[in-house]
Amino acid sequence: DENGYLYLSGCSIANGVMIFDLNADPSNPPYLGRTPTNYSHDVYVRGDTLWTSDFNDGVFSVVDVTNKQAPTLLATQPTAFQGTHNAWLSDDGDYLFTTDERPNAFVEAYDVSDLGNIERIDQYRPLVTEGRGVYPHNVHYYEQYLVTSYYTDGLKIIDAARPHNLVETGSYDTYSGPDGGTNGCWGAYPYLPSGLILASDIQTGLYVFEPEYQRACYLEGTVRSSADDRPLSDVTVTILSDQANRALSDRNGQFATGQIEPGTFRVAFERID
Repeated sequence: DENGYLYLSGCSIANGVMIFDLNADPSNPPYLGRTPTNYSHDVYVRGDTLWTSDFNDGVFSVVDVTNKQAPTLLATQPTAFQGTHNAWLSDDGDYLFTTDERPNAFVEAYDVSDLGNIERIDQYRPLVTEGRGVYPHNVHYYEQYLVTSYYTDGLKIIDAARPHNLVETGSYDTYSGPDGGTNGCWGAYPYLPSGLILASDIQTGLYVFEPEYQRACYLEGTVRSSADDRPLSDVTVTILSDQANRALSDRNGQFATGQIEPGTFRVAFERID
């Protein structure tokens, strides 16, 4: 990390995340301690807070690593498909974005501004291949976008400027084989000084992209009954356009969706009682 500490996930000799001090001796860093968590598949650290993706437990854990010899567990949160693979924090530290490495799983957004009340606020998965066993792999947060490797669906760019309304705004399929499974795009890295994205496909190799990041067009609101103005839940909201989109109103009647294409469109509202 930026303070010269090394954090290792997935180690066979210990559960949790192992911590080493690179400041003391980078070639032979002393072991300091480990997190009080079970098997960690991936880890993100900022400052003295560590976010570990505990795949086998299906949760992400939040750990205070101020004392590297005795880290303290602050919170845990289950993810929807219970295969928590990786997590990445927003720049302001208020939101965490996760992937579950499971078929048909989501990229998820969590409000983590209050660790005593972590809240899942949105989920994204590609609607075009929904139900075909497609896996997400890794998500990275870059300037309010999620640059995501999505196995057989390739590279996905998701607008996360409004974390409660994740909208796909860019895509490139690196894999021409059938949908589903763990072939295809395994990693996507957006942090080069050039702004280029490096993506790795297990079958077809290295891709270098020059992205054009573009904000989505958002449709958000509240569905109410025309009879008595009460909020309506479980209403499917769809913008009638060429880009696949869909939202479902919550218990307060609120919904959020969007697409990349601007313009004027008809919107369908459907509720089955």
